[in-house]
Amino acid sequence: MGRLVPALPLGGLARGATAARRRIGRELQRWAADAKHAAERAARGERVRAAFGVADGWNEERVLERYELLYEVGLVPEAHRGRHARWAAAGDAIAEGAPMAADHRRILATAIARLRGRIKVRPLVFELMAPAFTLLQLQRAVEALAGLRLHKQNFRGWWRSRAWSRRPAGS
Repeated sequence: MGRLVPALPLGGLARGATAARRRIGRELQRWAADAKHAAERAARGERVRAAFGVADGWNEERVLERYELLYEVGLVPEAHRGRHARWAAAGDAIAEGAPMAADHRRILATAIARLRGRIKVRPLVFELMAPAFTLLQLQRAVEALAGLRLHKQNFRGWWRSRAWSRRPAGS
């Protein structure tokens, strides 16, 4: 389960300033500044700020938006498979995770975004868990889906506050 996020160069970017995140930031700033007109530069800059949480805070559900932006700019390897010209050269693509066939990385980004939206309102993580699991395993699964690290005591407090956490097994 924890391997889903590393497959995308954009799922876990909220955590710290990794080398990949710094590089993505530099490349996207260059892309935004490279626009021919001021209005286009402003629009590009706003798109980068929104996708990567500068404008209104990090939103873990914007996985697909981040992927689409990186694809358009040419910072993911899959962007260079077609005949369309990209801003970034193929050698500049960020090779995070294993290469994926066709549009599978986009499909994965869409699925992760949808899961992240739904786990906030519905306990669907249990459908992905084994019949028996520890609280730590549950926390790791939620972290992998959410793309965020959770404080152990806060997670356990959240768990205890949920009515469904007190249901007897099998009901």
